[in-house]
Amino acid sequence: MGDKIEAKRTAKRLGIPVVPGSEGGVTSYEEAMRVGKEIGFPLLVKATAGGGGRGMKVARDEASLSEALSSARAEAKAAFGDDAVYLERYLESRATSKSRSSATATGTPSISANATARCSAATRRCWKNRPRPRSISRCAARSVKSAPRRCGS
Repeated sequence: MGDKIEAKRTAKRLGIPVVPGSEGGVTSYEEAMRVGKEIGFPLLVKATAGGGGRGMKVARDEASLSEALSSARAEAKAAFGDDAVYLERYLESRATSKSRSSATATGTPSISANATARCSAATRRCWKNRPRPRSISRCAARSVKSAPRRCGS
């Protein structure tokens, strides 16, 4: 799905949770303010087309909404040829909302705030030790090394 508004509508229709935001594209500052007051700030102004973070601007408060709206529209128009944007509630950081909860044998609750740090370290280890593709096989490398070198022929 290339249209993010339609993708969000489809997700809602299928019962998939989505980030709160505008029901469709936002065409005016007044409409953006109404949505901002409804769902709260900070807001993420997002281009309906494209991807890769292009056409995305954060409006942390009412004062920055106008600039974020015009900037996101201009960037989306330049990058994708379409200046349509919509709004979503900006989620500061997914990592800060993660925690691990458990209970001891006696039933005392325990919450680990650094659970994400441990996951990140494990992810780094997996990434560091991942299998890497070889540009040339070992057999081919040996035959290249043992082949006679011919220069200038």
